[in-house]
Amino acid sequence: MSRRKKIFKKIFSTIRILELELDSGRCRSIGVSNFLECDLECLAETASLAPHVNQCEFHPLQNPTELRRYCAEEGIQFQGYCPLGKGLLLGEPEVLEASRRLRVTPAQVLIRWSAQSGAVTIPKSTRPGRVAENAAVLGERFALDEAAMAAMDGMHLTRPSKKLVKRDRVTSITLVIEN
Repeated sequence: MSRRKKIFKKIFSTIRILELELDSGRCRSIGVSNFLECDLECLAETASLAPHVNQCEFHPLQNPTELRRYCAEEGIQFQGYCPLGKGLLLGEPEVLEASRRLRVTPAQVLIRWSAQSGAVTIPKSTRPGRVAENAAVLGERFALDEAAMAAMDGMHLTRPSKKLVKRDRVTSITLVIEN
Protein backbone atom coordinates (compact mmCIF):
# COMPACT_ATOMS: atom_id res chain seq x y z
CA MET A 1 0.00 0.00 0.00
CA SER A 2 1.37 3.45 -0.92
CA ARG A 3 2.23 6.01 1.74
CA ARG A 4 -0.63 8.25 0.53
CA LYS A 5 -3.16 5.43 0.79
CA LYS A 6 -1.97 4.58 4.31
CA ILE A 7 -2.35 8.20 5.40
CA PHE A 8 -5.80 8.49 3.88
CA LYS A 9 -6.90 5.18 5.35
CA LYS A 10 -6.18 6.67 8.79
CA ILE A 11 -7.92 9.92 7.87
CA PHE A 12 -11.02 8.09 6.64
CA SER A 13 -11.25 5.98 9.79
CA THR A 14 -10.94 9.16 11.86
CA ILE A 15 -13.65 10.84 9.79
CA ARG A 16 -15.95 7.88 10.44
CA ILE A 17 -15.47 8.26 14.20
CA LEU A 18 -16.16 11.99 13.90
CA GLU A 19 -19.32 11.29 11.89
CA LEU A 20 -20.54 9.15 14.80
CA GLU A 21 -19.79 12.05 17.18
CA LEU A 22 -21.75 14.37 14.87
CA ASP A 23 -24.69 11.94 14.76
CA SER A 24 -24.69 11.71 18.57
CA GLY A 25 -24.85 15.51 18.87
CA ARG A 26 -21.53 15.79 20.68
CA CYS A 27 -20.06 17.89 17.89
CA ARG A 28 -21.51 20.44 15.48
CA SER A 29 -19.28 20.20 12.46
CA ILE A 30 -16.33 18.45 10.87
CA GLY A 31 -13.67 20.25 8.91
CA VAL A 32 -10.53 19.38 7.01
CA SER A 33 -7.40 21.36 6.21
CA ASN A 34 -5.40 21.53 3.01
CA PHE A 35 -7.52 18.98 1.14
CA LEU A 36 -7.33 19.22 -2.66
CA GLU A 37 -10.19 18.27 -4.98
CA CYS A 38 -8.83 14.74 -5.37
CA ASP A 39 -8.64 14.38 -1.56
CA LEU A 40 -12.23 15.59 -1.17
CA GLU A 41 -13.38 13.23 -3.94
CA CYS A 42 -11.70 10.28 -2.18
CA LEU A 43 -13.33 11.35 1.07
CA ALA A 44 -16.74 11.54 -0.65
CA GLU A 45 -16.35 7.90 -1.76
CA THR A 46 -15.94 6.66 1.81
CA ALA A 47 -17.59 9.20 4.12
CA SER A 48 -21.31 9.49 4.71
CA LEU A 49 -21.19 13.29 4.42
CA ALA A 50 -18.94 16.03 3.10
CA PRO A 51 -16.86 18.03 5.55
CA HIS A 52 -18.42 21.34 6.52
CA VAL A 53 -15.19 23.31 6.02
CA ASN A 54 -11.94 23.00 4.06
CA GLN A 55 -9.29 25.35 5.45
CA CYS A 56 -6.46 26.26 3.05
CA GLU A 57 -3.86 28.97 2.56
CA PHE A 58 -5.59 31.76 0.63
CA HIS A 59 -4.35 35.14 -0.60
CA PRO A 60 -3.93 36.79 -4.02
CA LEU A 61 -0.81 34.74 -4.83
CA GLN A 62 -2.33 31.47 -3.59
CA ASN A 63 -5.79 31.53 -5.08
CA PRO A 64 -6.98 27.96 -5.80
CA THR A 65 -9.96 28.89 -7.97
CA GLU A 66 -10.78 25.31 -9.01
CA LEU A 67 -10.68 24.09 -5.41
CA ARG A 68 -12.92 26.99 -4.34
CA ARG A 69 -15.35 26.19 -7.15
CA TYR A 70 -15.39 22.52 -6.18
CA CYS A 71 -16.03 23.35 -2.52
CA ALA A 72 -18.90 25.68 -3.47
CA GLU A 73 -20.49 23.01 -5.69
CA GLU A 74 -20.22 20.42 -2.93
CA GLY A 75 -21.52 22.68 -0.16
CA ILE A 76 -18.16 22.84 1.64
CA GLN A 77 -17.28 26.23 3.13
CA PHE A 78 -13.86 27.35 1.90
CA GLN A 79 -11.90 28.96 4.74
CA GLY A 80 -8.68 30.83 4.06
CA TYR A 81 -5.76 31.30 6.38
CA CYS A 82 -2.72 33.53 5.84
CA PRO A 83 -4.69 36.33 4.06
CA LEU A 84 -1.77 38.77 4.35
CA GLY A 85 0.70 36.31 2.83
CA LYS A 86 2.76 36.49 6.05
CA GLY A 87 3.05 40.25 5.43
CA LEU A 88 4.80 39.79 2.10
CA LEU A 89 1.79 41.02 0.10
CA LEU A 90 1.37 44.31 1.96
CA GLY A 91 3.69 46.08 -0.47
CA GLU A 92 2.28 44.69 -3.73
CA PRO A 93 1.31 47.50 -6.17
CA GLU A 94 -2.30 46.32 -6.56
CA VAL A 95 -2.77 46.23 -2.79
CA LEU A 96 -1.13 49.62 -2.24
CA GLU A 97 -3.24 51.23 -4.98
CA ALA A 98 -6.50 49.98 -3.46
CA SER A 99 -5.31 50.98 0.01
CA ARG A 100 -4.52 54.51 -1.17
CA ARG A 101 -7.83 54.96 -3.02
CA LEU A 102 -9.97 53.60 -0.18
CA ARG A 103 -7.93 55.18 2.64
CA VAL A 104 -7.56 51.90 4.50
CA THR A 105 -4.51 49.81 5.38
CA PRO A 106 -3.05 47.25 2.97
CA ALA A 107 -3.94 44.54 5.52
CA GLN A 108 -7.58 45.65 5.43
CA VAL A 109 -7.54 45.47 1.61
CA LEU A 110 -6.25 41.89 1.66
CA ILE A 111 -8.71 40.75 4.33
CA ARG A 112 -11.58 42.41 2.48
CA TRP A 113 -10.47 40.75 -0.79
CA SER A 114 -10.64 37.36 0.95
CA ALA A 115 -14.11 38.07 2.34
CA GLN A 116 -15.44 39.43 -0.98
CA SER A 117 -14.01 36.35 -2.70
CA GLY A 118 -16.35 34.23 -0.59
CA ALA A 119 -13.77 32.80 1.78
CA VAL A 120 -14.17 32.83 5.51
CA THR A 121 -10.87 34.43 6.38
CA ILE A 122 -8.62 34.02 9.40
CA PRO A 123 -6.27 36.98 9.90
CA LYS A 124 -3.82 36.43 12.74
CA SER A 125 -2.55 39.08 15.11
CA THR A 126 -1.66 39.29 18.77
CA ARG A 127 -1.84 43.09 18.88
CA PRO A 128 -5.22 44.42 20.09
CA GLY A 129 -5.11 47.42 17.72
CA ARG A 130 -4.58 45.19 14.67
CA VAL A 131 -7.26 42.76 15.80
CA ALA A 132 -9.74 45.68 15.94
CA GLU A 133 -8.50 46.99 12.58
CA ASN A 134 -8.95 43.54 11.01
CA ALA A 135 -12.43 43.14 12.48
CA ALA A 136 -13.52 46.52 11.08
CA VAL A 137 -13.19 45.06 7.57
CA LEU A 138 -16.06 42.68 8.14
CA GLY A 139 -18.62 45.46 8.58
CA GLU A 140 -19.97 47.51 5.73
CA ARG A 141 -17.34 50.20 6.20
CA PHE A 142 -15.93 49.70 2.71
CA ALA A 143 -15.91 47.31 -0.20
CA LEU A 144 -13.39 46.75 -2.97
CA ASP A 145 -14.62 47.87 -6.37
CA GLU A 146 -14.58 45.59 -9.42
CA ALA A 147 -11.24 46.96 -10.63
CA ALA A 148 -9.48 46.27 -7.32
CA MET A 149 -11.02 42.79 -7.09
CA ALA A 150 -9.99 41.99 -10.66
CA ALA A 151 -6.45 43.28 -10.09
CA MET A 152 -5.97 41.12 -7.01
CA ASP A 153 -7.78 38.14 -8.55
CA GLY A 154 -5.26 38.27 -11.40
CA MET A 155 -2.13 38.49 -9.26
CA HIS A 156 -1.71 34.70 -9.16
CA LEU A 157 -1.89 34.63 -12.97
CA THR A 158 0.86 37.21 -13.55
CA ARG A 159 3.26 36.03 -10.86
CA PRO A 160 4.33 32.62 -9.68
CA SER A 161 1.94 31.01 -7.22
CA LYS A 162 3.34 31.52 -3.76
CA LYS A 163 2.47 29.02 -1.08
CA LEU A 164 3.96 30.64 1.99
CA VAL A 165 3.10 28.04 4.61
CA LYS A 166 5.84 25.48 4.07
CA ARG A 167 4.46 22.09 4.92
CA ASP A 168 4.78 18.79 3.15
CA ARG A 169 1.12 18.27 2.19
CA VAL A 170 -0.14 18.67 5.70
CA THR A 171 -3.71 17.60 6.09
CA SER A 172 -5.74 17.64 9.22
CA ILE A 173 -9.23 17.16 10.51
CA THR A 174 -11.01 19.52 12.87
CA LEU A 175 -13.98 19.03 15.09
CA VAL A 176 -16.30 21.58 16.72
CA ILE A 177 -17.55 20.26 20.06
CA GLU A 178 -20.68 21.47 21.84
CA ASN A 179 -20.07 22.71 25.38
